[in-house]
Amino acid sequence: MTDASANPLVFLAATDLMMCSSVGGAARVAGAEFRSGDAVAAAATVSEHPQTLLLIDVGYAREEISNWAKNFPKAALARAVAFGPHVHTQLLQLAREAGVGQVISRGQFSAGMGRIIQDYLDSLEA
Repeated sequence: MTDASANPLVFLAATDLMMCSSVGGAARVAGAEFRSGDAVAAAATVSEHPQTLLLIDVGYAREEISNWAKNFPKAALARAVAFGPHVHTQLLQLAREAGVGQVISRGQFSAGMGRIIQDYLDSLEA
């Protein structure tokens, strides 16, 4: 295992620069490495770092959600958090059906991202 793969890693599948900045800051404050990008980059990251915490903006990933179950290990999806506007009920439901462990509104995610990341880090130590 390389030093990089031993570091806790948070990956955000999103293109919203404000969200990337907020999540990146929260990850760094918690002591985790942060990356963002598309589903291909997310899959490569999870392959290289199996314990990655995957955070998925369903608005960004709308075309790919149904493929996530095929492209990611079940354990990675069970640990993942998907979020989006509460009015995008179909997209949020697709995330649930793909096996994403926690599906919440964008507001809930924004308010709780620090706690979500810290809970992930705590689970690695358990």
